[in-house]
Amino acid sequence: MNNQQKSLFQKINNYTFDEPDVNFTFAQRLAKENNWHIEYTNRVIEEYRKFTFLAIVAGHIVSPPKPIDQAWHLHLTYTHSYWDDFCPHVLGKNLHHQPSKGGNLESQKYDALYSQTLDSYHNFFGDSPPQDIWLSSENCCQENISFKRVNTKENWIIPKPILPLAITNIVKKIKATVKKQSIAITSVCLVLLILLGSASPGLANNTNFYWDFLNVTLDLQDNGDLLVTEEQKYVFTGTHSPKHHRFIKLDVVKAIEDVQVFEDDQLLPIKTAIYGDEFWIEWQESLENKSTHIFTLKYRAIGATINNNGENRLTWKVIFPKRNAVINNSEVTINLPEILAGKVNALHYFGGIHQNKLIDSKTIKFTSLKSFRPGEQSSISISFLGNNLLNLRPIEHPSYSSHEQLSDNSQTMFMMCFGFLFLFIILIAIVQFNTDEDDSEGSCSSCSSCSSGCSSCSSGCGGGD
Repeated sequence: MNNQQKSLFQKINNYTFDEPDVNFTFAQRLAKENNWHIEYTNRVIEEYRKFTFLAIVAGHIVSPPKPIDQAWHLHLTYTHSYWDDFCPHVLGKNLHHQPSKGGNLESQKYDALYSQTLDSYHNFFGDSPPQDIWLSSENCCQENISFKRVNTKENWIIPKPILPLAITNIVKKIKATVKKQSIAITSVCLVLLILLGSASPGLANNTNFYWDFLNVTLDLQDNGDLLVTEEQKYVFTGTHSPKHHRFIKLDVVKAIEDVQVFEDDQLLPIKTAIYGDEFWIEWQESLENKSTHIFTLKYRAIGATINNNGENRLTWKVIFPKRNAVINNSEVTINLPEILAGKVNALHYFGGIHQNKLIDSKTIKFTSLKSFRPGEQSSISISFLGNNLLNLRPIEHPSYSSHEQLSDNSQTMFMMCFGFLFLFIILIAIVQFNTDEDDSEGSCSSCSSCSSGCSSCSSGCGGGD
């Protein structure tokens, strides 16, 4: 340094950022906004002083590392101190903040400026800058460019894990490769998503069949169990899989037992399993090459009837909503035990347009007056006078033997969900890699101006961010 430069550096070091008797100092504010320890913050401020010195004497545009840029940003908000005191009386000229325009060319430009700034630091101060503040030129624009102002009262901040150096280098190589091929990979992933969606029997809109009818008979037992008989007539309009399934939500009903499936009075082999809160039944048709099939499902439901506020109540979902085909007709018959004969207090049927009829003191029938479109559902709720069903079965999930397995449809749905999640993560990673490429817009440099102006100062040098 020459004498003039030494005098300038002394003035910068003697400059105070705070007025007398300030309760919340510049250093305290900087530490709080960036979640820094106060000792580290004071070191950043000292390096900021050196940076402003280099901005005046280096003879080229200088670019700061992010910690120093944070200090610079904060200093710019002290507008009177910065523009009326620091720039004219300490630096002797205005020091403007000049953000990057973004993009690859700007990123390369600021990489070069930062490397040149590090060289000037070494030339003027005779030493290398501290690495925890001045990152290396390879890392300055990749690792610490994502500072965000975050309201910690409304958001949690969870730090990312710090990877070993070897893994970090591998990740960087992968990112560099993916950046070059991101468009192709994105296209492939989108195609796979489309193909998986169209191939999934659980998710695709398979409408090559409809139900001509779905009739349900509910036989309520003395102990509150519900014997359910579902008669379903499938009509196929195209090729179809011989496998079929039905699942029952275990929300209102707590357990399903004694499951049987018939076709033309022939008992069919079945698979049953609990998947989450769903009880799955799967079977395979026995009569091949037919466009119509009538299946009869029989099972015992435990927990559909409860004692509630001095009365018995039965709740059951008759028409299930998760289906892709129309149900043209539906009829629901409810047979009551002798102990509940003539004791119906309230009767409700939710969903669809129907006609209800009390056949006798123990039989109720609902008949649909229009078809059920995909997604439409219906359910019944019947309350009875008094707690007549005092010996309701305990509500427990049944134990299933080890040979029972999740149905193929359930496995397919699980694998589809896993596949979608995996592809979604890949797409997010690609977006993140591309975002990293564009983050160079956060880079910035100094632009010093004098009263006569200079070639490096144009109208693009503004006082704000």
